[in-house]
Amino acid sequence: MTVAPFVIVRSTFRGAVDSETGYLVDIRRIDEALRRVLLSGESIADLAGDSAIKRIWHGLLESWTGPPDPAGVELEVSPYLRFGVTIERTDMVRITQCYEFSASHRLACSGNSEEENQAVFGKCSNPNGHGHNYMLEVTVSKPSDAGSRPGFTLPALEAVVHSQVLQRFDHKHLNEDCEEFAELNPSVENIARVIWGLLVNRISGAELANVRVWETAKTRADYCE
Repeated sequence: MTVAPFVIVRSTFRGAVDSETGYLVDIRRIDEALRRVLLSGESIADLAGDSAIKRIWHGLLESWTGPPDPAGVELEVSPYLRFGVTIERTDMVRITQCYEFSASHRLACSGNSEEENQAVFGKCSNPNGHGHNYMLEVTVSKPSDAGSRPGFTLPALEAVVHSQVLQRFDHKHLNEDCEEFAELNPSVENIARVIWGLLVNRISGAELANVRVWETAKTRADYCE
């Protein structure tokens, strides 16, 4: 029996749109370029995620003749883990790990009357609160030369997020059970900002790059500094 991973590769390009066709680039060119990279040399399936994304990025740069210019690539190896490189920091690999937690909250301003809070927040200000299944995406950035900054591992990141975020917020009423929101309105924007503060100085071997919190399938907030 042969088992092969199902992965998704995304690429981003930037440049001027052709005034006649309205295209930035014919996507068939991108497909062909990425297929050449993915089917040449060592199999992507045999590489670790950070090694694989580096090979895809460098292979794309070597084989591509612009304009437009490649601006980044991303490799999704599971619904919960992806790797990326961007043109702004080609010396760094971005790693995004996803987590879930369930929590309830109530949105209200302490200086407002009940009627004013209902007018601003609607059903989200019901006195007993309401719940969400939150999706948390934590993105870190580390040198593409792993030897230059040893120490980062995905299990270590998992442990930090679990101890600092999930144990603190999962299956809690944010207003009532969590000191971080005793006086701070637990909006998705504030939740993302608080999580950033809980993680920023606790990740070994990598830099925290972004925190994204999905409150619903169509509502999210990002925080970075």
